[in-house]
Amino acid sequence: DVCWSHDNSTVFASATGDGRVDVWDLAANTLDPIKSIKTPHTLSCVSFARSSPVLVTGNASGVVDVYQLTGTLAQPVERTAAEQLAALEKVTATVHNAPGGAAAA
Repeated sequence: DVCWSHDNSTVFASATGDGRVDVWDLAANTLDPIKSIKTPHTLSCVSFARSSPVLVTGNASGVVDVYQLTGTLAQPVERTAAEQLAALEKVTATVHNAPGGAAAA
C-alpha cells in the first residue's frame, strides 16, 4: 500500500507484505527512502494521520501500529496548493527529463 502525505506533496509512505514501512521524500532522494522500519507483521495498509504527526500501519489480522513522525516529517509544510504542485512537478521533472533518456537520481 502507498499513501501520500497530507502536508507535503513530495512525501509518501509505503507498506509491504514482508513487513517493511518506508517513508520517501522525493525532494531529498528518489532512489532510497528517508526512513525504513522493519516490523514482524505482513502489512496491508499505511496512512498518514490528518491531525497528528503519526503514520499508521495495519494488517489483515487487525494489528495496528502507530509511529510518531519526527523532524521535518512532523512539521506541516506551509505551502499553497500551487506551491505543493510545483514542488512535486520539480522532482518528477528531474526524473523524467534526464539527458540521454536515463532516469536522474
